[in-house]
Amino acid sequence: MKLTRRQFGKIVLASAGATAVGITHGPQPTLAQGTGYHNHLHRAQPTLAQGTGYHNRLHGPVLTATETLQEFEQHVRAGGHTIKKVVTTWGGWAKKGEDIWHWNTDTRNHVCHTIPGELIVRTTRGDGYYLGSDEPEWAFPLPDEIEAEIQPWYDIKSDIWIQIGNEPNNHYDGNVFFTERKNDQRFIDEWAGHLDAAIMRCKERFPLAKIITSPLASIVDPTRYFDAMQNLPNLTNDIYIGFNTLTSNSFRDSAEHGMYRPMVAHMQNYFGDRQWFITEYGIHDNKTGADKGRLYAEMMHFDGGDPSLPNNVVGGVYFHVMTDESEGGREPSYHIGIEGANAYRERIGPGSFSSLSASMTVGGGMDRAEFWFEYAGASRWFIVEASTLPDMSWDVYLGFGEGDRNPVVVTNPTKWDKFSLGRTLYWQIIDEWGVRSPIQATTIVSGGT
Repeated sequence: MKLTRRQFGKIVLASAGATAVGITHGPQPTLAQGTGYHNHLHRAQPTLAQGTGYHNRLHGPVLTATETLQEFEQHVRAGGHTIKKVVTTWGGWAKKGEDIWHWNTDTRNHVCHTIPGELIVRTTRGDGYYLGSDEPEWAFPLPDEIEAEIQPWYDIKSDIWIQIGNEPNNHYDGNVFFTERKNDQRFIDEWAGHLDAAIMRCKERFPLAKIITSPLASIVDPTRYFDAMQNLPNLTNDIYIGFNTLTSNSFRDSAEHGMYRPMVAHMQNYFGDRQWFITEYGIHDNKTGADKGRLYAEMMHFDGGDPSLPNNVVGGVYFHVMTDESEGGREPSYHIGIEGANAYRERIGPGSFSSLSASMTVGGGMDRAEFWFEYAGASRWFIVEASTLPDMSWDVYLGFGEGDRNPVVVTNPTKWDKFSLGRTLYWQIIDEWGVRSPIQATTIVSGGT
């Protein structure tokens, strides 16, 4: 019997702790050069890259079904992606004659600390699909259940993103009774009350995480759900508003199944002044994976949608990585493959630096170095190297400074004994993919007044 991904989720929650299959642990990736590099996962607010029209948003895929976790890792790395999304009960699927791998301590550690990029963890509970199942209470994001699903992830990595449930307004399988229940205002109000309580619980129990609301589906009019969300007491400005937009053709499609345009309009109407996160997007026609990868990058980073995404969009994850080829599959038309991830990365292109400058002071209680730059590209972590030689061929301080935004600030520059009054230092900035800025020269001046 073929299981839907939601039915499978119920089984996995009931049998958590199973042994992982096919997981190996390699070293932490160190993509930039130099022994002083630390591959932190970081939390910068995205900024508009300079000079190319590039919007520097978080980007990556959703994991649905792979035979091994390495398949997902290869996809993330191929795309140069900066965030990835997992669901607490999805990931490994049964294949004929083979076992299933599950989320456990080893697999969670791997996705948290070996696969690059930030991490969204989506709960299984709170998925509107379950209202039509034999356990309809699973459709509600009950705080105790949400906390239980997130806790093992937060114990491993505290600065995760939490997505509470999914698509409370979607109507699956043409079930008329189910559809009527979804349109019942009592259900909508009950769902909204549970969402508000779950947000409060996540704030209390997981203070270092970022929280994304249950995203509404684009295929069904979300108006009454947005109405119910607007005045929730715990939906404060630090909560990201999530939404899904899956379309049949493109992000410029105004036809019946073009769901991008109306969802952006709804978001602008209800939450135009808030920070958004696209928790699922994708195209399910027969375009090649490479074509879709390019279109995804265009929509996310180069105003390729109609309308263009507004500047308050923090990031988006596309649906999905799904390499399970067993009978029936799971929405295989959305899987773009490695070729799609490669096309996404190629469309973004290598990073580039411009408008470089620095200030270096010592003495007078002002030991400090600041490195200013403009950057176009996908990197969200930057390393500063410094040297006493103009060509930086020798006497280089690796990792003299590092940070996730402009400027990179070093508050203890005298950690290097070459940082002294009157000396000229040569420096360059490196992005997380190893792209280096031109070498610059700055002379250290007195910090005294």
